Amino acid sequence: MKVLVFVKATPNSEKGILPNDEQLSKMFADMGKFNEQLVKAGIMTEADGLKPSSAGKRVTFSDQGHTAVVYGPFAETKELVAGYWTKHSNGRNAARTRCRAKSACWRFGRHTVPKSSMNF
Repeated sequence: MKVLVFVKATPNSEKGILPNDEQLSKMFADMGKFNEQLVKAGIMTEADGLKPSSAGKRVTFSDQGHTAVVYGPFAETKELVAGYWTKHSNGRNAARTRCRAKSACWRFGRHTVPKSSMNF
């Protein structure tokens, strides 16, 4: 099963502000080591951070064929994603357990969902 793990945006990440402290440096170093282990084990296939919503657009399509484009920034930070991982997992419980293994030392929220295999 493939899973997609979202790293939730925060008001500070939307402003491009990251705390410049020792704890943050340690967190990123720990996250880098953890990610490296996942890659070596063949679990993680991709990970990346995203720009703040001020650099994005929200595109919607209606049933009548109309397209609407709304330019960021977007107000509701709780609905925004700051980054993601795609991983292979033996199931939802394994994916959750793996995320929780490191989430205590990370200040970012996560949301894990199964990935659909749709080929277009």
